[in-house]
Amino acid sequence: MDGWIGVIGTLLGAVVGGGVAYTNGSRDRKLEARRERERRIVDVAGELLQLVDERVRYVEGHLDVVGEYPEDTPDGKPHPARRTLAILELYAPAAVIDSAREYVELVDKWGAGYTPEASRDDVRDARGRYVVDLREFVRSDRAV
Repeated sequence: MDGWIGVIGTLLGAVVGGGVAYTNGSRDRKLEARRERERRIVDVAGELLQLVDERVRYVEGHLDVVGEYPEDTPDGKPHPARRTLAILELYAPAAVIDSAREYVELVDKWGAGYTPEASRDDVRDARGRYVVDLREFVRSDRAV
């Protein structure tokens, strides 16, 4: 009987140890997936910020040199911020998406010369809200 107690204890220990190892591994994989998703959101959000800021500088430069709003983007193609915004919408939480969308739309309106609908101050305020929402997301510890 003493022999069986050792065998049962060994088997029970192996089952418990395997369960603990599986649980830890599963938790680590979920945590790593979450961190990867957060990194992706921050990368795409930063890229969007750079693209839209570049568009703002282009419009401001055009206004300074030519004295009027540009008709389109420098190369005549649709602005890449729209594609980047679409990618961000796949990953980011609602607050970041909403403020990013607002920023892109205001820059589009302002850059096209629709100043009653979007002034330079509106663009600056929208950028500030986007950056604040993005910083809150980065600092947060909530699951996405």
